Amino acid sequence: MGTQEELAEEKRKLADEKKILDEEKKKLADEKKNLDEEKKNLPAKSLSEKSYYLVVIMLVILGVLVFCLLIMSPFGSDELLDYYKWTLSVLVGAFGAWIGAGAAYFFGKENLQESGRSTETAMRIQQESFRRAPLIERIKDMTLTAMNQNFFFDFEKTKKDVADKLVEFKGYWFVPVLEKDTGVLQDIIHAQVFWASTYDDALTIKELVSKMDADAKLRKLHGDLFYAKISSNDKITDVHSHMSQRDAEVAIVVDEKGKPSHCLSKTDLRTFLKATDK
Repeated sequence: MGTQEELAEEKRKLADEKKILDEEKKKLADEKKNLDEEKKNLPAKSLSEKSYYLVVIMLVILGVLVFCLLIMSPFGSDELLDYYKWTLSVLVGAFGAWIGAGAAYFFGKENLQESGRSTETAMRIQQESFRRAPLIERIKDMTLTAMNQNFFFDFEKTKKDVADKLVEFKGYWFVPVLEKDTGVLQDIIHAQVFWASTYDDALTIKELVSKMDADAKLRKLHGDLFYAKISSNDKITDVHSHMSQRDAEVAIVVDEKGKPSHCLSKTDLRTFLKATDK
């Protein structure tokens, strides 16, 4: 009996040792599995670090660009100021997209898809801004008609001088009158005064204007009631409102010295505004 009990005890010990060995083997297998998983994750971690540094670098670059745009002075140039506004709007869109990418990185991988969509949307908006027609709100943004310098007159020219030029330049319907020495715009007169009026052909423009002022009908064919003097930087809507109040027929663009350069009619303005309202 004693021998059988000893054998049974030995078997139990061997079974316990085998169980312990099996547990050790399982632990080693689990550790090996964990190591394999960590090895698989190493490239992803490295990629994440690269993505993180890329986001940081891009944010720094965009921040520097925005800072430079904010401190640079447009030196009084409207074109350069408009360019800064447009560039800043594009950079702000890109800046927001990169902030979204950075936030998605810190809040976990599950948000990366959303970050990708955000970046894609921002890039699409940026591309559309390149394709979008530039904002047209000022006179200088319109397609203007340049004034013909061979069709300028001073007050000493006669009615016949102007009529002869009107024959040469067919289709001209108003006559610009400039100061002889400085070239500053003085008046705009409707061409029909030189075509159809019964005034003497020898009359100078100065004498003709005096007679027009004495006639209620002809008075409206020159001066402030007939034309508006504007600058290239004026807003289109303001010019249209100003001309409508006066019932002026034509607007003359003058430079800072008052010299005429371009013109546009009331019909031109109405057509443009109607087209842009669509």
